[in-house]
Amino acid sequence: MNLKNQFKNAIFNMVNNIDDYELLKKEFNNLRKTFNSEFVPDKPNPDLEAEFNSQKDNMRTNVNELGAQLKDSRQTHSESIDRSRKGNSKLIRRIETLNEAIDVRRTEKKENVRI
Repeated sequence: MNLKNQFKNAIFNMVNNIDDYELLKKEFNNLRKTFNSEFVPDKPNPDLEAEFNSQKDNMRTNVNELGAQLKDSRQTHSESIDRSRKGNSKLIRRIETLNEAIDVRRTEKKENVRI
């Protein structure tokens, strides 16, 4: 039986004891003793590590650039909203002035009709 199947069977046996903590713990320790001693980590590939670091640096650069773009967009959006608010305020004041003028004319018209 190859190592992969042995590991799979050991995991299966361990999980079968999931309801009994003591047995689960015992199976886990057996599993760890059996397979951890045989585990030898792969030596890192320098080319892959260099590629990974390069991509990580590129991603950091992209994040920084996108953050700056977002900051600029937020500033532009904020300025646009401020301009819209100022324009709306002017229009509202103009509408209020016109409504007051209309009210004055209506009042004058009603007074002229009474006379």
